[in-house]
Amino acid sequence: MEKEENNNFFTFGMIKPDGVEHREEIIKMIYAKGLKVYYAKACYLTDNLIEENYLHCIGRDFYPEMKENLKSGPVILMLIYDREGNACKKYREVLGATKSWEADKDTIRGMFGNKKVACKNAAHGSGNPKEADEEILRFFKDDMVEIIKSVDNEKKKEYEQSMLGRKLSTNKCVYTDSYFEREKIEEIEKEYKREPVRHRRARGPDLRH
Repeated sequence: MEKEENNNFFTFGMIKPDGVEHREEIIKMIYAKGLKVYYAKACYLTDNLIEENYLHCIGRDFYPEMKENLKSGPVILMLIYDREGNACKKYREVLGATKSWEADKDTIRGMFGNKKVACKNAAHGSGNPKEADEEILRFFKDDMVEIIKSVDNEKKKEYEQSMLGRKLSTNKCVYTDSYFEREKIEEIEKEYKREPVRHRRARGPDLRH
């Protein structure tokens, strides 16, 4: 089990519409955990994408409200990296319990989640490494050419060892310290409104300090 955990270098994270206003604080918390957001994009989720990712929730009482919340504004999709190979576990720890009122106060959901509405819990995270691989490929399938452009030798080895690296038959990957500033979110909302948006990348400061 230890070996399997230490082979999980990447996980998927999403800042939901109700958490976007706190995106900078959320990303700082991710960095403070020792993780790194290597690639990110802002977009509006389509019905098909929501249904595909939350197929196990369709038919449940909370699904309509959850879907409505996910479509209420832009989301930020994040490819999260951990050099120690415990990406999913570490991100889940900083994310907190699914129900915000049950989450520790120093977690993302504990700080920014709605304490009365379960689906408005600020952010999403893959539940395990297998789910992370599936969600990374699902949400970034149109960005893979961009994502796999280049990687330095040190991270290339880690990338190739990861589940994601084994699924992709390429030997390159691009990482960016990027996050979406207020101007970018406003630009997306104004120009694209409720339509899916093409990739926009903004260079941000080193949020680890």
